[in-house]
Amino acid sequence: MKYEKGSLVKLSAQGKKLKQNDREVGGFGIVTDYIQWAVYPYKLKWFSKKPKYKNSAYSEFNAKEYELKRMRAKKS
Repeated sequence: MKYEKGSLVKLSAQGKKLKQNDREVGGFGIVTDYIQWAVYPYKLKWFSKKPKYKNSAYSEFNAKEYELKRMRAKKS
């Protein structure tokens, strides 16, 4: 497991290429769970400009490890 629960992540270059992730491009997520045997093992709370549901600030999103990368703090 590369990302611990509570890690901030965003889509990797490979994750952005996948059509299934169109709504998630430009957003960020928080890892909420990891299920080792699942096809998409990382369960995320995803925050983006285009949420799946109109009345929600975030959506649930599942991903594989190669679709994600760790968010880094901007240097000032």
